[in-house]
Amino acid sequence: MTEHILKIHQRPLDDLLSGAKTAEVRDCSDRDFQVGDTVRLRELSSSGYTGRCIVRTITHIQVGYGLPEGLCVLSYAPVVSEVS
Repeated sequence: MTEHILKIHQRPLDDLLSGAKTAEVRDCSDRDFQVGDTVRLRELSSSGYTGRCIVRTITHIQVGYGLPEGLCVLSYAPVVSEVS
């Protein structure tokens, strides 16, 4: 299993934290995302990283089905505990 470290902005991070959002469209042209991998999402603002971070486990990866080549949808497992 691999851990992918990715950038995320405040609003989508807040949506993930609230549970309103459980998946994300991501560029997968330069990464080999696999089910079971973890994603460490580090919040980025206009002035740099904020220090907020969450970790999610990939449960499903959708490619194709109308998505442009190089994009995928990563679905995440429900949260057991948060990392800050």
